[in-house]
Amino acid sequence: MAAVLLAASAIAGFRGEDWFNIERGARSLTDLPATLLAHDTPGFYRPLPDLLTGALNRMFGLRPWPYLATLLALLALDAALLAAIVRARGGSRAAAWIAVAALAVQCNAYAWTVFWFSYVTGSLVTTFLLLAIWLHHRAVARAGSGGSVGPWIAGAAIALALAALCKEEVVLLPLILAALEAARWRRLTPAERRGAVVSFAALSLVVAAYAVFRWTVHPPSPGEGSAQYRLAFGRNWVSNLVFFGFHLLPLPVAMAVFAWIEARHRDSQPAPSSPVREELRAGAAWTLLSIQLYLPMGGHAYGLLYLPAFGVALGLAPWLATGLHPARRLALYGGLAVLATAWGLAGAGWHRYRAIARATFATLDQASPSPPPGARFVFLDPMERETLSGRSLFNMTFDGAAASMVRLHYRRSDLDARMVVGPAALDSAVHPPVATAVFLVRGGHLERVDRGAQVAKRPVR
Repeated sequence: MAAVLLAASAIAGFRGEDWFNIERGARSLTDLPATLLAHDTPGFYRPLPDLLTGALNRMFGLRPWPYLATLLALLALDAALLAAIVRARGGSRAAAWIAVAALAVQCNAYAWTVFWFSYVTGSLVTTFLLLAIWLHHRAVARAGSGGSVGPWIAGAAIALALAALCKEEVVLLPLILAALEAARWRRLTPAERRGAVVSFAALSLVVAAYAVFRWTVHPPSPGEGSAQYRLAFGRNWVSNLVFFGFHLLPLPVAMAVFAWIEARHRDSQPAPSSPVREELRAGAAWTLLSIQLYLPMGGHAYGLLYLPAFGVALGLAPWLATGLHPARRLALYGGLAVLATAWGLAGAGWHRYRAIARATFATLDQASPSPPPGARFVFLDPMERETLSGRSLFNMTFDGAAASMVRLHYRRSDLDARMVVGPAALDSAVHPPVATAVFLVRGGHLERVDRGAQVAKRPVR
């Protein structure tokens, strides 16, 4: 799976919100106080990902591989932390490795995160949340052995504070910790229970401080930004729940089916032990709790699957470790998941984004090597069905971020761009009257058109 990720990362490029987020990250380094207060992102508070993005942009420009390498490194670190959490909860060494494998084969849940840099927010917040969860478990273990819990709890609080600089999932940590400890409460000694309560209280105070800061200094603005991120209460709850179920349930269902088939050949199936049932409940609770912030959203995004995938792996690991042929089961599922995910990525035109960006840059340089001050570029996108989603390849690559792409390419903040999308792109009467250059985009390719010229419609086939 690691080899597949590394090979695929050589193909991937930026898309959609990546351009907007990289531009914002580049600005973050010029005004640190404004970045920490997130003046440029009303409704969102993610200064640490912005600073990381700005540092990568300053060092590597618009070359995608260092950004993607960062995401792959975070995935490897997160997998190691997951294994450490399994061990800290009493799991075997085999269960820890199986948890990593169970995470790796869920490529349908994380490939979108590690190949689209906009989701660095989800990767970073997950890293710090996993670190806080592991340090919490270390504090509980130290309490059980009579040691000092202070340094471990302090470390968990710092990790949680860093997570608060990344994304809003931090508010879920107390609930996830409560579920994790409730699942194994009967196995804990009185000293361990006291340590768990003290750690839970300390981390809850950090979350409370974050909530006060957000509501008083940087309140969320659910009515602003893309419709995808606006809160709504209606059928979107059902559609979002179906989305999460579609991507998170295949692995548990497949493992249960494989176990049932093996049990039929053996004429019996041993019942899971009490610790195994506890971890199954803990993983299920983690998964369900980690999607609660997203059920009211107006739309869904694949990056939101990242944190719940760890709960699935955590819950399945001890159960798979006690069964027959767990590696065989996971390898079979992993092969099918890779094929399905590759088909989904190819259908979205993912493998062409980098080439489309390079060709766009070359066309811009040819049309206007040194744009005049305040120059404006116009892209006419008829939005013809070029991907499985029904969107054009240009739209998939630069969705709503053409202006950011132009400013990043020329490294000039005075430039602007506009996209005319849909049937209006073929009607010269509604084209912007003032533009440095106008381009028609089809199949991901740009063709310069004369200002005011009527664009020929593509014949219907």
